[in-house]
Amino acid sequence: MGRSLGCSAQHLNQHTLEGILHRVTQDVHLSEGENDHLFPISRLGRVISELTCARTVTARVFTAREGAEQHCAVGGGAAAREEFISWLTRYHHQQPTT
Repeated sequence: MGRSLGCSAQHLNQHTLEGILHRVTQDVHLSEGENDHLFPISRLGRVISELTCARTVTARVFTAREGAEQHCAVGGGAAAREEFISWLTRYHHQQPTT
């Protein structure tokens, strides 16, 4: 505790997906807001192209028309939840049960 928000953000920047995306082997769903202030939309294509070993990769870009164009679909939480639940429903039944 006692760390400033700026200090926490500085430490967060040290964590990236650089050099590890090719090791992901499970189903992956990516979502992005078309006007995300933290991650440019151009990053989505790069991430998808680096997920070379993922079982499946799906992506969804949320738009201003949906009111979910910001980071984490702020303002359009219902659309984001619906998308995520739909993705889980599509892929969950394909996973073997233990």
